[in-house]
Amino acid sequence: MAYIAAIKILVDEANEANVYDGINEMLRSAQYGGPNGEDRGWIVDWKFESVDPANESVNASIARGSYKEGDAFDDRMIHKDIPVKAFNPFRLVIEAYTVGGIDDRPSWAELTVTEDFLNKLQRMRAVCEDAGLDSVSVSQAPDKWDREEELGIEGDTLKVWPDHFWFEANSDIETRMIDIDFLIQVAKKIAIGDTENPLLPGFMIRNGIVFYGESDLEELVSSYEEVECSECGARTKTVIGCPDGAEICGSCFNNGAH
Repeated sequence: MAYIAAIKILVDEANEANVYDGINEMLRSAQYGGPNGEDRGWIVDWKFESVDPANESVNASIARGSYKEGDAFDDRMIHKDIPVKAFNPFRLVIEAYTVGGIDDRPSWAELTVTEDFLNKLQRMRAVCEDAGLDSVSVSQAPDKWDREEELGIEGDTLKVWPDHFWFEANSDIETRMIDIDFLIQVAKKIAIGDTENPLLPGFMIRNGIVFYGESDLEELVSSYEEVECSECGARTKTVIGCPDGAEICGSCFNNGAH
């Protein structure tokens, strides 16, 4: 009994003629023989239906070395959702909290949302869906936690459900969970220049930075924009730079504390 197999092949080659030549040569080499070492005409015939350029997103992931097997053919990958060449990485600040409600906690975590990061979320949620798992996790930290050194934040984990993701650290610090599809929609809006607030429920953009939280977003923005006084440790929106590189609040400056 014979079979006709329809397959797709992703070829890392800039010259279309070389794609035809290379695949023809590959199939000719495999034409005689068989899956179990037989000496016979195993591949009888073939023809090309089409040879089309890969999406720019796929080309970019190959160049970066971040391409994962199956990405070009997976409808869950982000290049299926965002126009070619239009993806713009952006900073995302997520509200943070402590599981036990302890007051001494970071207010936020910051990360850069890239195409690779969104594809990673899609792969992780696919593992949940395909294997029937509640969640999967990998060791990955945000770019920065609020008061990271002061609170000794470590042991970061990225956790993904089939529909949400969040970060954990120190066993009791977490970011708010974010709907993955919502984040992809936000990325699409930014890609096409649709940045009118609110982007989506819980999301706001300010000065090119996207904020997400479940409480007062203005309070989250205010907390993110605050800096720490080098002298007294107070957090303030404005600091005064000193010749030695220190940054101090107005009160310390007026009191001659530095």
